[in-house]
Amino acid sequence: MSRTATMSRMKRIRNNAASRSSRVEALNSAPPTKLEILGRLNAEFLRACQEIYAFAVFAERFAAHPVHAVELSERGQQAILHAFQLGDTILNLQGQIQNEIDEDHAVEEAYQVAQKSWENETCEKLRERASELILFGEVRLAIRLIRLCSARRSLSSLYSLLENAEPGLTSTLVQKSLQLGSNGH
Repeated sequence: MSRTATMSRMKRIRNNAASRSSRVEALNSAPPTKLEILGRLNAEFLRACQEIYAFAVFAERFAAHPVHAVELSERGQQAILHAFQLGDTILNLQGQIQNEIDEDHAVEEAYQVAQKSWENETCEKLRERASELILFGEVRLAIRLIRLCSARRSLSSLYSLLENAEPGLTSTLVQKSLQLGSNGH
C-alpha cells in the first residue's frame, strides 16, 4: 500500500472515530426534550425544502439540455418525497411542520445546496436526529430517518449531477457561493 493511500485511510479512520465519539457523547448526555427534537426536525425539513428549490433552479437552468434537466427534475422529485418523510416524522411526534421558507432566499441559496459537502452534512444531521429519537424512545421513527439517509446515499447528489452535466460547473458554483456568502447572503 502506498504512503498516500495509507495516509488517506488513516484520515478516514480518524474522521469516522471523531464522528462516532460525538454520537457516543450525545448518547451519554441528557435526552433531548420533545420540543428540542421537533425544532431540530423542522430545521431538517426546511433544509429539505431548500434542496427542492435548488433542484428546480438547476433543472430550469438546464432546460435547453433535456437529458440533464430530466435527471435534475427526477432527483428533485425524490427530494420532495424525502421532505414528506421528514414532515411525516414531525407529525408522528404530534408536532407541527414549520414552513417558514423564504422562496427568494431558497433560490439564492441553491448554490449552497450544490456544494459537495451538502449531502454528507445532510446525512450526518439525519443520523444525529435518529440518535436523539432513540434517546427519546422513538426507535421506529429513528429507523425511518436512518433508512431515509440510506436512500439519499443511493441517489446522485446535486453536486454530482451538475458535475456530470457540465464539467467544471461545480467549481464555478463554489466561487459563486463564496461571493454570495461574502456579500452577506
